Formats: sequence, C-alpha cells, structure tokens
Amino acid sequence: MLSGSVTFWAADREKILNQGDSAHFPASIPHKIQTRGDQPASVLLVTLAGV
Repeated sequence: MLSGSVTFWAADREKILNQGDSAHFPASIPHKIQTRGDQPASVLLVTLAGV
C-alpha cells in the first residue's frame, strides 16, 4: 500500500491494508480489493508471469 486504506479479500480471508502494508497470494484464488471510506488509495500490484 502506497497510501490510503483498502479491504482485501482472498478466498475466504478478509484483511484491512493501510499505507506500508502488503499481501501475498496465489493469483489462482478469487481475490478483490476495495477502497475503505471516502479517501482514494494507491496500491502497487506486482505480478509474475509463468510462476
């Protein structure tokens, strides 16, 4: 998380992420990110192809 706050869901788990936090998960599982509150959030997503 670069700034702001989001709710992150991966499979059946839910976690609140704030500035400085990170999450790691297999891309094959269902996942979703949603901004919390009225303020924008900036998220840096890194993916690896063929891993």
